[in-house]
Amino acid sequence: MPDLCIGVADSPSCVKVCPTEALKVVTEEAINDSLVDKRKNAANAAVVG
Repeated sequence: MPDLCIGVADSPSCVKVCPTEALKVVTEEAINDSLVDKRKNAANAAVVG
């Protein structure tokens, strides 16, 4: 994952200073896990619905 704050001692600074906490650093694994969960939930809803 590219770090746009490279060279900054406490990077990623943008995440830490965001006043609304709208930014979050996630791993590719976390994204993939989320997609798997979303697909399972959609499949279960289709069976139930």
